[in-house]
Amino acid sequence: MLDSFLGSGTTAAVAHKMGRKWVGIESGQHLFSHCIPRMKAVVSGKDANGITEEVRWAGGGGFNVFELAPSLSDLRSKLSGESPHSDAPEATAPA
Repeated sequence: MLDSFLGSGTTAAVAHKMGRKWVGIESGQHLFSHCIPRMKAVVSGKDANGITEEVRWAGGGGFNVFELAPSLSDLRSKLSGESPHSDAPEATAPA
């Protein structure tokens, strides 16, 4: 599943709980404030939202976070007025 506007991560969370392969793309800072924490909760089994009960989700799997190449990231930052790499977390390894 491809979600090119990840937002809060709901579509990725549902896809993960359903055992689907997924890719989420997000350029906003809420990737760090919403999406990554949400997916960490999904993987750990602490996210009880959505289809959790229906699919009997108890956690599992993992995800990776990748950044754009520096030249593209710098261009995006210039266009948006953000400073590059301001809140970038370390990538998480699959469990």
